[in-house]
Amino acid sequence: MSLKTFHVVFIALSILMCLVVGVWGLLSAKVEDGAIGAWIGYGGFVAAAMLGVYGVWFLNKLRRFSYV
Repeated sequence: MSLKTFHVVFIALSILMCLVVGVWGLLSAKVEDGAIGAWIGYGGFVAAAMLGVYGVWFLNKLRRFSYV
């Protein structure tokens, strides 16, 4: 696995993790009625969106290179 492929996979897994943390935080805030969980949830979704933008930028930058 090349470094470029690893980077793309790592970004994708990071986005998935941020989405899971976002859902967990919002569900935690709903159950425990706390603002901290809501902030964690919103932060997770914002981080996932930012990683998504970075991932698109990275893929466009490496469009001319092979991934193997």
